[in-house]
Amino acid sequence: MFRFPPLVLRVPLPILRRARSASGILAATPHIHPRDVSVLGPVFEFKNDEREFVLDLLQRRSNYWVFRSNQQRFCGDFVVVDMSATTPERRRVFVIDLKFRAPLRLGGGGAGVQFRNAARAVAELAGHGVVGPDASFQLVSGAREEVLAHLGVVTA
Repeated sequence: MFRFPPLVLRVPLPILRRARSASGILAATPHIHPRDVSVLGPVFEFKNDEREFVLDLLQRRSNYWVFRSNQQRFCGDFVVVDMSATTPERRRVFVIDLKFRAPLRLGGGGAGVQFRNAARAVAELAGHGVVGPDASFQLVSGAREEVLAHLGVVTA
């Protein structure tokens, strides 16, 4: 059993295509013990159009890794890492909070306290070597289509 719940959970496209819920993703994640799935499932569950957001992003931009944020820890909805750079220190990081029908806002506006622990989520990724130890990140909030466009994804 985990000692501290993680702040982020990677959502790989092949698993997301098979899993309809966060519990399905957790069950397919090697380092998550099966008895923890029922506890962590609700903490990482998708709401509204969040799953479709991740599908759209990963299907159109294979250079991104998407991490679902712990919804009880105020670190946004997702942390997205552009894996194009070969070294973790050069990777771009976005902490995203989706807001239904909201305009795109950068820098944390419009998300209230939802970004309060964003730096901790990015630090957790740094601890796993995904990003550098001093990784900077951009706070992004807005409607699904607006955020996808900001990330370079054109939707039909």
